[in-house]
Amino acid sequence: MSDTNGPNNTSKDINAIRAHDRHHAMIDMLNQAAVDSSEKFLKTCVIVNGGAAISILAFVGGIASKEKELMQKLLPIANSLSIFAYGVLAAAMGYGFAYLTHYFAGRNLSKSILTWQHPYSKSTTGSNVAGFLSMFCHCVAALATIASIGCFIIGALSVRDGIQAFGS
Repeated sequence: MSDTNGPNNTSKDINAIRAHDRHHAMIDMLNQAAVDSSEKFLKTCVIVNGGAAISILAFVGGIASKEKELMQKLLPIANSLSIFAYGVLAAAMGYGFAYLTHYFAGRNLSKSILTWQHPYSKSTTGSNVAGFLSMFCHCVAALATIASIGCFIIGALSVRDGIQAFGS
């Protein structure tokens, strides 16, 4: 019978070592994939909302410099800038909570106890708390990202309505 405190070079112990190695490799792979994809998506949200705000500024500035009497008609379009700014803020919050998601996911795994008996790892109170915080931060990051996309859509519709009113 094998000792539960460490390896004895039995096939059961070798299986535990392999399971531990797979556990660590999976942690590394999933963490890197999650970090890379969330970073790219959140960058996209910042670029889309920031680019929209810049284009609105250029549009309003171009018209305002030529025809001062049209400034009142440009206000609904200019007001959409705050919506795009909220979109950038939401994406920045998404970045922060994505970081916290990864941090707490790593803490969850590092607080787990690796064992020599199947399934070769065991949760602890610390790992459960970190796992909960990781899931919470993940949900907040997802909501912030959805809010950023929503701000872009609302801002774009606001610009469209302002341009339609401007034309009439």
